[in-house]
Amino acid sequence: MLAVFAPVLGDIRKIKVEHDNSGLSPGWLVDRVEVINTTSNRKWTFLCNAWLDKRKGDGEIAKEFFPRE
Repeated sequence: MLAVFAPVLGDIRKIKVEHDNSGLSPGWLVDRVEVINTTSNRKWTFLCNAWLDKRKGDGEIAKEFFPRE
C-alpha cells in the first residue's frame, strides 16, 4: 500500500502509473489503485491487473488506467 496526500483533485477520469525500472527486481504487478477523497469520502477504483515490467506482460513500465464505473 502506498499513501499519498495531495490537495483536492476534483473528478478523476484517469491515472498514470509508472516507475523508473531501477533496482534488482524492478517490475510491479498492479492489481488495483484506490483513490479516496478523505474530505468527501468519494472513492475511485481503478482495476489494473497489469505488469509494469520490461520482461513480463507487454513490456511497458507506464500505463494509464480508467476508473471502474
